[in-house]
Amino acid sequence: MQDGFQSLWCADPDAAAEWYAGVLGCPIERPRPRVARIRFDPIDLAFLPAEQNPSPPDDGAVWAWFTVDDLVGARGLFVQAGATADGPLLELGAMSMQKLRDPFGGLIALIGPPPAGPEAGGSEAG
Repeated sequence: MQDGFQSLWCADPDAAAEWYAGVLGCPIERPRPRVARIRFDPIDLAFLPAEQNPSPPDDGAVWAWFTVDDLVGARGLFVQAGATADGPLLELGAMSMQKLRDPFGGLIALIGPPPAGPEAGGSEAG
């Protein structure tokens, strides 16, 4: 996964943090009410109340981008936890991308190498 800090604005920061922490296997910090944070080297995710966002994203805005070595495996991990595919697996030359919706409506983008085998060819993901 790539280095980075993300602020995820959501209606229920505690529930979103619980879900992401469960998927990623890391503890949750709660620095103040309705704010949660998870860290997994080298990623740092802060979950903040949507109503406090100074410039709310539209419904198609990506919450978090993850660069992964195994895109199909990462997609499976998120789908097993309750995410749903938001379109087909896209092959973009030397890389592939899968967009997913988390259970809170947030858009996740997984970026990785092109898949091999039956997942190749722009197949429908999910």
